[in-house]
Amino acid sequence: MQDWNYRYTGCNEVTIELSDTKKPSASQIPDFWDNNRESMLSYAEAVHIGVRGIVTDRATGEPIWAEVRIGGNSHPVFTDPNVGDYHRMLLPGVYTLTINAPGYAKRIIEDVTVNDGLATRVDVELASVDLDDDGDVDLADFGEFASWWLDSDCGLCGGADFTGDGNVGPDDLESLGENWLTGAR
Repeated sequence: MQDWNYRYTGCNEVTIELSDTKKPSASQIPDFWDNNRESMLSYAEAVHIGVRGIVTDRATGEPIWAEVRIGGNSHPVFTDPNVGDYHRMLLPGVYTLTINAPGYAKRIIEDVTVNDGLATRVDVELASVDLDDDGDVDLADFGEFASWWLDSDCGLCGGADFTGDGNVGPDDLESLGENWLTGAR
């Protein structure tokens, strides 16, 4: 079960085996606890290391389901769709996070520093690429995007600035195209 949970849901699960006896007597339990207390507490505290945050819809502030990847590591973690929170245990270092969700522009956050101690907090807002709000990422959204891109006053770029950099450009078009090709709804 723990292999399946780690691979497909991104969560850590563990089976701790302390004895060769499958069902030790109840009188042995206090000794098992005394001999392993510090290890168990250290293991439980490890959930607070690395990076954590909440992923929300930029327009509504509502939490969304998203995949969070760490550069150089092929194993993603996922947000809770009801709350939008994610947790990724990491050792101290500098990381690149990629946050992806169907129907939203991908966000890449570079140079996230993780120190010893509590997890680094990285909250992320994702922009929907469904510009006409019809529930599909389709050619109509490309038309809407083109009108924003061709607008000479980019101060009014609106929802087509998916990356939030104040400019409607190739990066935003790439996000729209990725979602269209994957059939995001």
